[in-house]
Amino acid sequence: MARKSELNQERKKFFKKIEEKNYKKMYHTKIFSMINNFEARPNKGKFWLCFRNVFDPNKYESLHLFHMRQGDKFIGIYYGFTKLPKPFIINYKENEVKKTSRIIKIYYIEFRFKKGSVFCYLRSLHTLLKSKNKERMFYNSLLDRTLRLEREVHQFYGKEYLENRGILRWIKENQR
Repeated sequence: MARKSELNQERKKFFKKIEEKNYKKMYHTKIFSMINNFEARPNKGKFWLCFRNVFDPNKYESLHLFHMRQGDKFIGIYYGFTKLPKPFIINYKENEVKKTSRIIKIYYIEFRFKKGSVFCYLRSLHTLLKSKNKERMFYNSLLDRTLRLEREVHQFYGKEYLENRGILRWIKENQR
């Protein structure tokens, strides 16, 4: 019983908000810097995602997407943004110079299922929407990682992956 309460506390720390709308459960993560790593573990029935902390680049947190329960269905991966009620402020150092960043709009990856969704809020996704970043190494690395994530998640859930959808379509529609 103590272990169950411990797990519930961990879940509450990882998810900023858990809501129920129209019989669907929506999980909203805290804001993270980026997806650092991921791995399909079909033998265990899990898809592991590792996120880099937005305040401390050496700190990581992870999440598991599980195999679907009976009656559920994986719909796909979607991207979007939401405006924050108040600015999210990040203090960091760049070349030993202290800097501050104010985030008003946060981007997310949504793993959508018939019975609910998991929203992962990531600071790094805004990079993909700026055409001036196309030549940068981080842009290409982030795009490759996201495409690989899409492919592996679709494969994990046994759904056909269409490359002209997902992140590439979202970038095409929203890039400036």
